Parts: sequence; C-alpha cells; structure tokens
Amino acid sequence: MVKRNSLIKEPLIISAVLIAALVYSGIVKVKNIFYINTLFNLKSIVRLEGELCSNPIKSSNGRFYNSQLKINKCYTENGGFSSCKGKIKLLLPSEIVEAYMPGRLYSEIKYKNALICEQGYHICVDGFFSDKSLFIAKNGIQLDTPDSFMSKLKKIRALCRINFRRIMYSWGAAGGLLLALLSGIREYTEKEISEGFRLAGLSHILALSGMHLSLFQNLSKKAVNRIVKNKISVLIQLCSIYFFVWFAGISPSLFRALICSTTLIFCKLLSIKNVKMITILAFSFIVHVTVRPQDIFELAFLLSYGALAGILLFGNALSFFTISRLPVIFSNSIGASCGAQFFTAPIALRQTGIFSPIGIVSTFFVSPIVNLFIYSGLVLIILCFLFPVLVPYASFYMKILYNIIRYVISLFSRFPYFDLA
Repeated sequence: MVKRNSLIKEPLIISAVLIAALVYSGIVKVKNIFYINTLFNLKSIVRLEGELCSNPIKSSNGRFYNSQLKINKCYTENGGFSSCKGKIKLLLPSEIVEAYMPGRLYSEIKYKNALICEQGYHICVDGFFSDKSLFIAKNGIQLDTPDSFMSKLKKIRALCRINFRRIMYSWGAAGGLLLALLSGIREYTEKEISEGFRLAGLSHILALSGMHLSLFQNLSKKAVNRIVKNKISVLIQLCSIYFFVWFAGISPSLFRALICSTTLIFCKLLSIKNVKMITILAFSFIVHVTVRPQDIFELAFLLSYGALAGILLFGNALSFFTISRLPVIFSNSIGASCGAQFFTAPIALRQTGIFSPIGIVSTFFVSPIVNLFIYSGLVLIILCFLFPVLVPYASFYMKILYNIIRYVISLFSRFPYFDLA
C-alpha cells in the first residue's frame, strides 16, 4: 500500500495531480491537434490527398471507420487545387476499408475504389467537410508512397498486419479474438463475446493495454534469458515492447504502458532502485498529456490511468481485509480488482452508462485464461510460420481455449449490472 503522507513529498505526483485538476476542471484548455491550413473555403473542398496517420477503427454503427489523415493537397468543386497543411479526422465507408480484408473478397464486392487503409499509406479521397476538422469520404483511390526508408517501413508494417489478419481469419472465432487482443483489430470478434466482456465488466481486457504489453515483454524475457543475460537482455526486452507497439499501433492505454515500461527499463539499466510505481505512473501521465494531448478525454486513457492508480493506491489496503481468509495470491488479485473498480466505476458510468460490479470477481477468473490464450497464440503463430503443417492442430487447440473463455464470460455476463444509458 502506498502511504498517502509520502505522496505530498513527490514533486512528480504533485505535478500530475495539478495538471489533471487544471485540465479536467476546464481552467486549462487542451490544444486541438486537428486543423487544416488552406486558402480555400472548407465547404468548397471536395477532395483531399494525404497520408493515413492512424489505423482505421470501426464505428459503433458499422457504416464507417474512423481514421486520421495528414493532408498535403486539396481540391475544390470548381477544379481549383492547392497544397495545404494539417491533420484531420477522416470517416471512411466500410466498403472501402473492408474490401481487401479476409472473407470480403474484392472481386465479390466489385468496389472500384478499394483502398489499403493502414497507417502510412497515401490516399486520395472524395467527400466533404462536416465541420472544421472532420472529412466524410465517399470514395477514394490509392496513391504511390514516397520512395523513402520510413515509407517502406510503414508499408511493411501494413502488409504484415494484413497477412496477420488472414492467418487469424483461418483460425475462425478464436483467431478473431486473438486478433483483437494482439493488434486491436476487432472486425472479426464475435458480437456475442464482445457484448459478454462488456456486461461482465471486462471491457478493459479487450482493449490494447499494459497487460498485453507485459505479456509480450515477459515472453521475450524468458526467451532471451536462456541466451543472454543482464543489460543485453533488458535491451532486447525494450526492443520487443517497441516492436509490439509499432505493430499494434498506438492507443491511449498502450501508450501509457509503453512509457511506464520504458521508464522501468531505463531505471534498471541505470541501476536506479526503490522507484515507486505511483511515481512512474505520475511521470507517464505528464509525458502522455504533453506528447498526445488529444488522448486526455478518451475513455481508454481515463480507464487505463484510473485502474492502475486504484491498484497502486488501494489494492494492497483492500486485500488486507481478505488475506486472513484467503491465500495470498487470491487476496492480492481481489484487492487489485477492487482498487481498479473503485477508481474506474465513476468513469465507466459517466462515459458508457454501464457499471458491472461482478467485474471485481470476473477479472480474477478470466484474466489467467486470457493470458494463457495470448501466450499460446504467440507461440503457435511462430510455430505455424515455421511448420505450416501445424496450422490445423493449432487452430483446434485455440478453439478449445476460446470456448472455455466464451463459457466463463457467458456465466459472468448474466449477473446484474447498472445500465443508466
């Protein structure tokens, strides 16, 4: 348990609390990173060219995908065109984004303007501005990418993600869940299990978060510790977590985990000891709001920092009441779940209108199974690449784990929950 009296002596914690108070009270306004600098009237612009700077995420209604576009040229309805500058929010029709996805063959859709919609690709889209920072696309075409090292690297990443989709699609529903857990792509996750996670108070597990980053880091640690040791091993771990974030794409919770993990690793490399995790979390918050201020009101940002703060501040204190009745491993897990729920429940109620108290218990049972599911998936993906003959056996094993997860989730989703939406 973190001693509250010692927190007032920590300048980083005081700074983080002060920043949060100023921002969330509205005293300090967060700078809007979405803008466009052009001589044309926005209402007259009908076409944009630029580079996708985020991975498209499917909207709740399923008709569009949300993305971000770094623009460099715009066209008007009367034929005028000009170079421009800025970054805007972009809505892409599902037909465009999904045309090259497994199970949705381009030849079947017969959509002439299908795009590879991955971060780093250059596109041209026709549409209109609905406000100063949101462009709604109707169709689009692919543009040639610049012949530079970074462009080639982004293209390799995009193609890897597309091929990863295809492999996971061959694994059926189990592959769809693993795809969501490892890359944030949820198009192939069954609606039944997505809703089950939500009603069981386990939405945070489906979100790319520190848990997934830690699992990937631990797997690389166990692999390299047999070959190299000490600081070289730590550096390999650092490379592995950056690879995971590079492949999966930045999300608010994953970026928080990246800052925390990087800080911990550098403290270890520099032999800095006795650093409190709550201090590292405060440092992460300060860096995060400085580098990515657009995340500060996102639900994933609030839940990620709120859950970890609750665990660090109250987790051990709450486990104290159960440690005399339960084994240490059980009491610590329940204490951590209670601490996380204590901080995140008000946020969840305000943002989604739903709060599931059973999440305190369900996290304890579901997390270990999901961890095994992710570990198994990572190992089997590598084995299937090396020995393709193992694909059907890997698929069979992953389906068994998937059905166990689905059954347990179904049980917990039947418990009462508060729905104020």
